[in-house]
Amino acid sequence: QRGKTPVMRLPASWQKLSTLGAITSNGQFLQRTQTGAVKTGDVLAFLNHLLKHVTGELVVVLDNAAIHRAKAVSAFV
Repeated sequence: QRGKTPVMRLPASWQKLSTLGAITSNGQFLQRTQTGAVKTGDVLAFLNHLLKHVTGELVVVLDNAAIHRAKAVSAFV
């Protein structure tokens, strides 16, 4: 309808694609997209990638997803 924002409801499935992303203060965007769910090793690999390709200090913002609370991810951060 005119004047109403269209909303599409689709079933979500972690069996398809997952993405990790980062943006720097100067606008550089880094991402990793893969099929299937993101696992602890994937998060650690992405964080290592950031350390190699972004100079200076990093601020890491994680939501409360279980993968972000993994002991290995917490220890790394």
